[in-house]
Amino acid sequence: MIVPGAGVANFDSSLPNPFETSKQRRQREVRSLMEKLQPETISLDPTSIGGIDKDPAERLKDIQLKKREAERAQRAKSLQKKRTRGRNKIAKKLKRKQQNVVDEKSESIRRALQERKEQANPKREEEDFVDPVLKRFEKKND
Repeated sequence: MIVPGAGVANFDSSLPNPFETSKQRRQREVRSLMEKLQPETISLDPTSIGGIDKDPAERLKDIQLKKREAERAQRAKSLQKKRTRGRNKIAKKLKRKQQNVVDEKSESIRRALQERKEQANPKREEEDFVDPVLKRFEKKND
């Protein structure tokens, strides 16, 4: 049985390489784009040729730091938007202002609450106080 095209591969040389790798394809594309440009438009800075970055790691850290700060700022903006729903109503503003005011009435109420707490839970003297866990070790007087 004879199958056409099953013999020796003679591929058309006018077409791009059918066996090229991705790296070769990339290089071919760059060359074709560079050929399209006018030679006068292609220029290099002669002072930068042969130069070496003294500390690229430090520059990379700066870039990463700026990126983190931008992300934090973006996150803060989104949180502020979520929290502001209903905060700017007049009643809410007045309530917030009133919370910061210290007057005699609020001070007397705080004192009365403090006195009630002290009456409900009288302070035990430390000399007479024995922890309930340690009570089982006390001597019984029978």
